[in-house]
Amino acid sequence: MIHLSFGVEFQQPTIVAEALAQVAIHPAWQDEFFFAVDEEVKRNRYPPADLVDILDGIRADKKLSGAPHWEDDNKIRDGIMVRAKDEMVKYASQWRVDPDRLEEAIAEITNAAIYFTGGAQHPPKEIKFDFFYMHAVNSSLFFSSFIKQPWISTANKVKLLEWKGRLDLCLYASRRSPVPLLEEITNYVPKGQPSSSEWSTIFERANAFDDDGHAFIDSVEGAGLNWVRSTGFDEAWEE
Repeated sequence: MIHLSFGVEFQQPTIVAEALAQVAIHPAWQDEFFFAVDEEVKRNRYPPADLVDILDGIRADKKLSGAPHWEDDNKIRDGIMVRAKDEMVKYASQWRVDPDRLEEAIAEITNAAIYFTGGAQHPPKEIKFDFFYMHAVNSSLFFSSFIKQPWISTANKVKLLEWKGRLDLCLYASRRSPVPLLEEITNYVPKGQPSSSEWSTIFERANAFDDDGHAFIDSVEGAGLNWVRSTGFDEAWEE
């Protein structure tokens, strides 16, 4: 998705073609989940809700929040979809997008992704961002470009935003639904001097770091591993 998004935003047909080629050979096991959610929406058994409120519901549902196990190879496919698929479909169906409020939907998706990614910490451990959650944040940044494309119908723009939000909900649940600690965001103090938070300095720090492009500054500059993987599990924080 991120590969495709770069191609669309910067109007690079070759990159778009590369991305679509990747999609064509990518496993499609998530399709069953998306289509099941669409069918549940048609039944209209559960009212629409804000993404942050849905996150709270997922976390409070013990069957769903406990569905992924540490030993699962893929915690969505082997955890959520095996042990709590119906519950995940129920909560995901509550996220719906009004075609007249696309920009608001993008803002909500971005806000929710940053909320559960930034807040998923484990005091007193050093701040680390979850490698999987990070992609919910990165991919949310491109949807403003998608909704400006005249060749994408309004119905398909709505579908893109709905599926993006629903996948983020599924991703959140797959890491054991950690409590987002809002104070870790509101009270956060960046490393270094005040100037270290300026964009020009952030770019310099990112360029100087030997990384493959996954750079959440401060997380990758800390001691030990650059990332935490599956942040809701105690085992993820042992190193």
